[in-house]
Amino acid sequence: MEIAITLHRDELARAVRDFLPMRLQIGNFAETDDPAWVQIDAIEEVEFMPGRGVRVRCAARVHFPLPILPDDFTVQHTVFEIVPAILAGPDGPVLAFQLDVQDLELKYLPEFVDRAVLKRLNAALVEHAGAIAWNFGKRLGRIIALPVRVQLVRTLALSAPSGAIEVTTDRILVRLSLEVAFQHEPDDAQLDAASGEHDVTANVPQVTQESA
Repeated sequence: MEIAITLHRDELARAVRDFLPMRLQIGNFAETDDPAWVQIDAIEEVEFMPGRGVRVRCAARVHFPLPILPDDFTVQHTVFEIVPAILAGPDGPVLAFQLDVQDLELKYLPEFVDRAVLKRLNAALVEHAGAIAWNFGKRLGRIIALPVRVQLVRTLALSAPSGAIEVTTDRILVRLSLEVAFQHEPDDAQLDAASGEHDVTANVPQVTQESA
């Protein structure tokens, strides 16, 4: 059994536009009081890449503390790739959307600064690859108690152990496997066998006394 989720080009573009502006924290609060972030403000174009993901051209802002840069700077031109992937999580599989910056042009700064920021930004994004993710293994997995009117069956267990992703020229298709299992109540014979409570006199012939 499986669940299929399809995102078409127009639906995805509309969802991304509704989602923005979005700021993604890519620093670590435990290490600094001024962690890095990237904020995507508006998209200009969405392009599907079969077998990989989605390429998005957008306007953005970046906060990436470096001695030669101001606190926040505007990205005049940037290209993000959004790559969906099924990853293993501590509570089961997750559907993650990994970000990869392909190109960026910082306002009023030379090209070598662009390359340096691009390299460090992508390294931070790889480190936080699971920041945008749906833990479908945990969300879809559950144990449901059946009504008392239903006898001999106690619970219905659902689990989603795996998934697959297909990207074409105009859609993203996500298939999630769904498994169903039932837990039964033992019947009386099974209970007797498990407890060893057998009637030892059941197969013993009865002895009767004849009167003299």
